[in-house]
Amino acid sequence: MDAWALAYPASTVNYAAVGSGAGISDITAKAVDFGASDAPLNVTQRAAAPGVLTFPESTGALVPIYNLPGVPFALKFTGQILAAIYLGNLTNWNNTALQAVNPGVTLPHAAILPVHRSDGSGTTFVWSSYLSASNATWAATVGRGTTVHWPAGGIGSVGDSGVVASVKSTNDTIGYVDLTYALVNSVAFGSVENPAGNYIFANVTNLESAVQDANPTFPTPTGDWYNVSVLNAPGPEDYPISTLTYVLVYQNLSAAYPAYTLAKAENLVDFLWWMVSVGQQYSAPMYYAPLPPSIVSLDESSINSMTFNSSAIPRCGATQSYPVTFSETGLPTGASWSVSLGGASPVGSMSGTISFSELNGTYPYRISDVPGWHQSTIPYAGNLTVDGGPVSEEGLVFVRESYSVTFTETGLPDGASWSVALGGSVMGSMTNSLVFTEPNGTYTFTVGPVAGYAANRSVVQITLQGFPMSVPLLFSSNRSSSATLLNLPNNEGYALVGGIVAVVLAMAAVALLRRRQRGRPNSGASPPPTGDRSPPPSR
Repeated sequence: MDAWALAYPASTVNYAAVGSGAGISDITAKAVDFGASDAPLNVTQRAAAPGVLTFPESTGALVPIYNLPGVPFALKFTGQILAAIYLGNLTNWNNTALQAVNPGVTLPHAAILPVHRSDGSGTTFVWSSYLSASNATWAATVGRGTTVHWPAGGIGSVGDSGVVASVKSTNDTIGYVDLTYALVNSVAFGSVENPAGNYIFANVTNLESAVQDANPTFPTPTGDWYNVSVLNAPGPEDYPISTLTYVLVYQNLSAAYPAYTLAKAENLVDFLWWMVSVGQQYSAPMYYAPLPPSIVSLDESSINSMTFNSSAIPRCGATQSYPVTFSETGLPTGASWSVSLGGASPVGSMSGTISFSELNGTYPYRISDVPGWHQSTIPYAGNLTVDGGPVSEEGLVFVRESYSVTFTETGLPDGASWSVALGGSVMGSMTNSLVFTEPNGTYTFTVGPVAGYAANRSVVQITLQGFPMSVPLLFSSNRSSSATLLNLPNNEGYALVGGIVAVVLAMAAVALLRRRQRGRPNSGASPPPTGDRSPPPSR
């Protein structure tokens, strides 16, 4: 929306993020020019809004978010586990099913508190569709929809922002939101097992592959889209809770809106066309995947079918533009980076290049920071002039930055030796902390054994996300102690005090006895008979 406003200042677009349920009801009531929804119209809704076109405009992902104090590691989930939680059949965080897919993570016995949308929501439609596909009981008893009955109860919140706020403010909660809300609000979210058996964290790359691999069959623009799905795509790296988001708009604008003018119809068509073509380059920086060319072509056909007074609606004439290409080196494949050109929203890339198409003119650009890296060969900001031909800004070299990982132990006595292996490298310490310096990434660490002690976490994973990380380790003694009598003579009185004091007193008693024995006569005479209480000779 912002990029459109900058490029076309004479046009105004007002968009309210009120949820898919409101978007559907508003377009049905013809209270808006177009609606947006993660949920396609069902049979009843299509009957109430005849002549509405449905076409995809981007690809998003839903992620399970949670607030679990003391568990700093990203959890793994399966569809069966998530369905069991929201059914109320799986009620504690340390249940065996969740613990089994999260080995090495100490989960608390706390009760799980589910959070869900209380308003009509396309997010709920996608989430309930995924749970239906994962669990037969959910499919038979709850089903899918923009609103559903929640068997486990929990907290109802309005909007994705409300779900995030409820989860962040309440311990032991779990919820579901769009990936963008999880990342922007820095809330913990987990990976989800896909049909290939891999646990996948949602990102732009595996959203793109999910849409391609799902390869759904699309109906006509005015047809039934309710069963179109890109959930559980079969690729090994596909994120399983992926979804298309849709635009809803009337095909015959003059019939739907008697007060419309041709100029307004042209303006709407221009915006929709820009959204599915040029505007796709702005998807990735907002953590949505751009549409593949096959869907863009389908969308363009849908927009071309729109009419005003029984005639096709003309679009703005084509204007000559030229490519501007930024090329980078130094980042690993799949690292995300972005460029802002001409003050527009950043355009991001998961590959080595970013391309813009721009009219003649001079444009300011800025390269966005990449967490864990810095860009070193040309300035972060500058100007590019497009003058009748392509422009390339090549050789952006990114250099890796590192961040510290500090392991701090408690429970060991001063001077005890312990070690941690991080990513295969072993470091030992005689103090209470160890510090590694590592670039962004996910690392497995192993705590070395300490004789007589057990560590509460021996093998786990940590993920650096552009900032220092601390990992506390608790060592507890597993030794058992027993009294040693040190071979004291029979019938001698003694008291074992314990620890070092006991040893010292016992040794003193032995020494005293030996001195007493040395003071007795040693002439070979027999010892006095039992019961003889004669005092020893004087010294």
